[in-house]
Amino acid sequence: MRPACTPALPTCSPARRGSGDLLAREARKWRSRIALVNDSQRADGKSILELLTLAAEAGTRLVVEATGPDAREALDAIGSLFESRFNEHENDQES
Repeated sequence: MRPACTPALPTCSPARRGSGDLLAREARKWRSRIALVNDSQRADGKSILELLTLAAEAGTRLVVEATGPDAREALDAIGSLFESRFNEHENDQES
């Protein structure tokens, strides 16, 4: 069984706020395979282009799966990104 979590996308637009880029960069830090699933679509969490193909809007529930030696740690880190609304406060200060 692979570890998974099911966060909802924050209300900010992932494309406009660069959330997809932050997510892909975080996923690339880990050796585990990271996937995001939206209904029947699956995307490699390390690929910004694949993440964008999910076309997930704010509030969409995604399943984040991780398989590998550091899967639990990867899910914790990615879950933190969702909880922090993809560092929304940092992005607002840069604007």
